[in-house]
Amino acid sequence: MPRFVFVFLIALSILASLYFVTVRLIVMWSRSDKIQREVRQRLDVVGALPISEAKERAFLVLADSKKFRVTENPTNTNAPTELGKTLQEFFGRFETVAAVRGETSNRASISPSALRSDFIRLGTDLEFAEIVARPGEDAVFLIDGSEPTDPQAQEAYPSIYHFLIAYYGDDPPRPWTKSQSAGNTIELRSD
Repeated sequence: MPRFVFVFLIALSILASLYFVTVRLIVMWSRSDKIQREVRQRLDVVGALPISEAKERAFLVLADSKKFRVTENPTNTNAPTELGKTLQEFFGRFETVAAVRGETSNRASISPSALRSDFIRLGTDLEFAEIVARPGEDAVFLIDGSEPTDPQAQEAYPSIYHFLIAYYGDDPPRPWTKSQSAGNTIELRSD
């Protein structure tokens, strides 16, 4: 009889441990799913902004010295022609855009992507992922080399401005109204 009790107690403790581990995994999975839904919702709100409003918001974000160090292009020379129109405009205006937390886009280092031959590298983030675009297009991607090669399966931001406000804008992003930008002068200077 004592042997039966001993085996029963061991089996009960193993089952209890498995139960608690399973419950913990389910809770972690549901939290992860909630975070993914919140991120997806944020990207949908930002991605739906018209380019003009995204540009206004991005300039407000870039003007925040707690988030960015910006160097304007003093000569306003043309950006590389292989970029899309909006990206040419952006890099025609800015020489360097460096996030305080590490992401950097520098006009001088625009080059073919080291991770994907069908992209142009616009910059890098803190973890060495690349901020990229396809030649002649304005959509911006953040890639680390693990993405599927199918272009439809990748998460794109409609423009560099959408990318900037998705990562650095309001948290959570508010619906944008013209009254929010009325009277605001956006002025960027190099430090």
